[in-house]
Amino acid sequence: MDLLVYAIPVFLLLSALEAWAGRSRISGYHRFNDSISNLACGAMDQVVNASVGVGFLAVYSAVHGRAHLLAITPGSLAGWVGVFLFHDLAYWCFHYASHRINVLWATHIVHHQSEHFNLTVSLRQGTVATWVTYGFYLPLAVIGFPPGMFLVAHGAYQIYQFFVHTELVPDLGPIERVVATPRLHAVHHGRDARYLDKNYGDFLIIWDKLFGTFEPAGARPSYDITQRIDG
Repeated sequence: MDLLVYAIPVFLLLSALEAWAGRSRISGYHRFNDSISNLACGAMDQVVNASVGVGFLAVYSAVHGRAHLLAITPGSLAGWVGVFLFHDLAYWCFHYASHRINVLWATHIVHHQSEHFNLTVSLRQGTVATWVTYGFYLPLAVIGFPPGMFLVAHGAYQIYQFFVHTELVPDLGPIERVVATPRLHAVHHGRDARYLDKNYGDFLIIWDKLFGTFEPAGARPSYDITQRIDG
């Protein structure tokens, strides 16, 4: 189910290239121990969630088979637009809840416990957080999006999430009015007062603009959580 398993070798290569490209632009852009910690979290997440993902797909298929409201098929262009929009909204809801509900924050916090913002941070995931995410996607089955369409949308979003964790992408101009670009996602990882609890969007930034959680990119953020372990 998880396309990241197949994409990991490419991710590792791109992370190495990013470290090389960023070494002269941003001081300490990649720290070896931090990057290794991020990669270890990603490896653990993939190992633990392999069976969980298969189990969720079985539940999703069962819900879709018994309770879907619409007969959506892979041949429908509107269906593909819909599955990406609803997947994006479902992720926004999960992400928002994970910052506002203590028990969910406890599962998500590991993703924010890095003092850097680079491609390896995208792999820094808490395994329980992945399980929680799945619950937010079940409404897509009820709406009527078949399991195959969900898998394509979910895989595409996971891959995109990898690429937004970098400081090497410049301002993308008009694209940033709609898309959650790396600069806008960097805001989400900032612990500065103006950046806290902003820009939850995965691919689209429109939900943040609609729900009042949007913050444009400004001064370079300070990364990590507000209450650091080292004080």
